Parts: sequence; C-alpha cells; structure tokens
Amino acid sequence: MTHYNVISPEMSFVIPILDDGSGPTEYFACVASVDAKNKREAKSLALKDVLFFDWIQWARDNEKNPFSGLKVEDPICKHGICWCDICGQECEECYAEVEITTVT
Repeated sequence: MTHYNVISPEMSFVIPILDDGSGPTEYFACVASVDAKNKREAKSLALKDVLFFDWIQWARDNEKNPFSGLKVEDPICKHGICWCDICGQECEECYAEVEITTVT
C-alpha cells in the first residue's frame, strides 16, 4: 500500500455580510490522505472520507461526476519523507530550504 493525497477541484461560497446577501467569496478544496494500492483506488477511498462531503455535495448540486477533476499526488518530498496526514512526519530539510528562500 502507498500513501496518496487526493485533492478536489477548487470550490467557493459567498460569505453574506450585506443585507442583500452579498459579500466576499471564500475559496477552498477538499483534501484527504489515503492508503491505497494505486491512484484509482485512492480516488475511490477519498470520496468515502468525510472530508470529501462538501465536494460530493457540490458535484451533485452541479450535476457533475464526483470523480472528475480529482488530483492524486504523491506526498513524498524530494528528500524521501512522506508528508501525508497518515504518517504525520515533517521534513527538516524542506523547512530549511523554505527559510533560506524567504530570508533573502
């Protein structure tokens, strides 16, 4: 089994702050880490996860297939550390690279 991060397409909703119901738009995506044999199985498992409830509801409301637009990413960084929610690991080398690029 391999860990995968499954990401839905971007969705949005309006935060109504004015009397007419208008306001700023909030953008978000659903993300789930799953343990699967391949990318196809990863998509199926992610859609069963409670974290994907908003995506499934949005897809049904817009008459779209919930599988369409899903991205499956390998959570292993270039240093070989898995950054998924299942492992809960973090890569100190990645953090150091970010600090070097943001300090200059």
